[in-house]
Amino acid sequence: MLQSFQIIGYSGGVPTQDRGVTCVMVSTTNYDAMIDCGEGSYLRWKKAGYKWKNLKYILITHMHPDHIGGLIPLLFYRKLFSIDSPLTLIGPPQLKVYFEDCFHHSGLTNKQDLQWIDISAINQLGIQDNITIFALEMKHKISIVSVNFKLFKGGIHGFFFIYYACELLISMSMITFRKKIWVETHPMIKVRGG
Repeated sequence: MLQSFQIIGYSGGVPTQDRGVTCVMVSTTNYDAMIDCGEGSYLRWKKAGYKWKNLKYILITHMHPDHIGGLIPLLFYRKLFSIDSPLTLIGPPQLKVYFEDCFHHSGLTNKQDLQWIDISAINQLGIQDNITIFALEMKHKISIVSVNFKLFKGGIHGFFFIYYACELLISMSMITFRKKIWVETHPMIKVRGG
C-alpha cells in the first residue's frame, strides 16, 4: 500500500545549502522507491531516516546531472556497505551503460544485485504490491528524452501521483523548474516532512 512521499531535493539545476537537486522518496508499507537521485541525495536521504534495507527501486527520469548526479555515489556507498538486497533501477536506455562506464573508469568492480529496466521499451511496468508505473516520453526544455512517471495502485482509491506543471507539460522530471507543485493523494497517503 502506498504510504507516503517526501521531496528530498527540488532545487533547479544547482543545489543550495538549503535545497538539494531533484530526488523524491515514495514509501509503501513494504519498501521505498527513489525518483531521481541528484547531487547530494544520499546525505539528504540518510538525514531523512531512510534505510538501505527498504530501498527497492530507483526511477530515473532523464540523464541530466541534476537528476543523476548522486546516483553513482549512492551506488558506490551501497557497495562499500556491502548491501546485498536486490535493487531495481528503472530509467532511460543509457542508464545501465552510464553506471558500468563510471564504475569501470573508476577502477571499481560491481558485484551488487542490480537489475536494470529500460523504461523507453515499455510504457507500463508492474512492480511489487500491485503498483503500476506508467511512463510517457516527453520533451524537456533542453533537447533530451525524458520520462514522466505516474504511480498507480488499484482503483481510484489508491491513486497517487505528483504533478508538476511547466509550460503545459505535467511531469515529475520537470520538478526542478521552480513552478507551482501540485500534489494529489488519497487521504491515507501522507506527505513526510523534509
